[in-house]
Amino acid sequence: MAKVLLLSAAPNVRVADPTYNSPLKRLQACVPRDRFGVHGVVDDPLAADVILFVEYRPAGRYLHDVRSHRYVLRHREKCFTFCSEDAPIPFLPGVYPSIEARWHDPRRTASGHYLRRLGVDPVPFDPLAEEARPYLFSFVGRLATAPVRGRLRALDGPASPILATDAEEAAVEAGTLPRGPYWERFADVVRRSAFVLCPRGYGPGSMRLFEAMAMGRAPVILSDAWVAPEGPEWERFALRVPERRAADLPAILAAASPHAVEMGRLARAAWEAWFSPEVSFHRLVEACLALRSRRVLPERLARLPAALQVLRPTHTWPYLREVLIRHGVSDLLHRRP
Repeated sequence: MAKVLLLSAAPNVRVADPTYNSPLKRLQACVPRDRFGVHGVVDDPLAADVILFVEYRPAGRYLHDVRSHRYVLRHREKCFTFCSEDAPIPFLPGVYPSIEARWHDPRRTASGHYLRRLGVDPVPFDPLAEEARPYLFSFVGRLATAPVRGRLRALDGPASPILATDAEEAAVEAGTLPRGPYWERFADVVRRSAFVLCPRGYGPGSMRLFEAMAMGRAPVILSDAWVAPEGPEWERFALRVPERRAADLPAILAAASPHAVEMGRLARAAWEAWFSPEVSFHRLVEACLALRSRRVLPERLARLPAALQVLRPTHTWPYLREVLIRHGVSDLLHRRP
C-alpha cells in the first residue's frame, strides 16, 4: 500500500470553463469510489510515499509552480505529476496523456487518460444501448488544431458527419454558450456512429478517444506520435490509422464495420477496467510506483535531459513567455523573435 499526497501547485483560478482547474478535484472524487482499496491518501509530505501534483492550465505549460514547490525541493525523489498539457516537457516524472512518442522515456514518463471531465459529463452516456448506427464514422470537434483534423473536412457526408466546432467550443470555454446543448449534440452523433475518429490536436493525445470508449464505440486513432497507455489490449477494440492515410478512412472502416459493435463493447470494458472513476486513483498511483521502480538515476540527475527540450524552437518562446509573465515583465511579450 502506498500513502499518497494529492495536491496542485496551481493558484485557485476562477474562470468560466469549469474544466479549467478541475483534474485534482476529479481525482480526489475518485478516491472514495476506488474499487481496489489498496492505496490511501495522506496530508503529510513526510508520511507520503508518493507526492502527486495533479495539474492543468493554471500551473502553466512548463509547471514552474510545481518545480519550485517546497515539496519538490525537499522530497524530489517521491514527487510525480499528472499533467495533461499538450506536448509537454516532462520536468517531473509522471503521467502525461499527451506525451510525444519521441520524448517518451518509460523510466520517467507514462501515458494515461484525461481527468478534466471524468465522471462529470452533463449527458448520461449509455454504452450498452443498442441504438441504430447509421453513421459509419463521425467526428465532432475542432478542425484547426492539427493538419490531420483539417483533412477530415473532405470526408464529411451523410454517413460520415464531420462537425467543426471551433467557434462553438471557444464560446463554451468562455462561458458565452451553454455547455449542455453542445454535449447533447456530441453524444447524439457518437451514439449513431459505428466508429469515432480520434485525431490528434495540438498534442498527440485526444480526449475523444476516452469519450468514445466510455460510450462503447470503437475509436479510430489518428495520431502518429501518440503513446498508448499501458494496460488495455488496444488492438482488440481500436484502429490506429496513420495520419497520412486519413483519406482512406471510408474504405478502411467499411472493411472493419462487421466488427464495430464488438469492438465498441470491448472498448467500454477496457474503459471500465483502466480509466473509469472507480479505477483512476489506483491506476495513476500504480503508474507512479512503476516509474519509481524503473528509476536508474536519482531524479535530480534524470530530469536534466528532459529540461533540454526548452531549446527546441516549439518551446523556446512559450517558455520564455511564461518566465516573463511570472516576473511581471509583460512589456516584452509583444516582441516576438
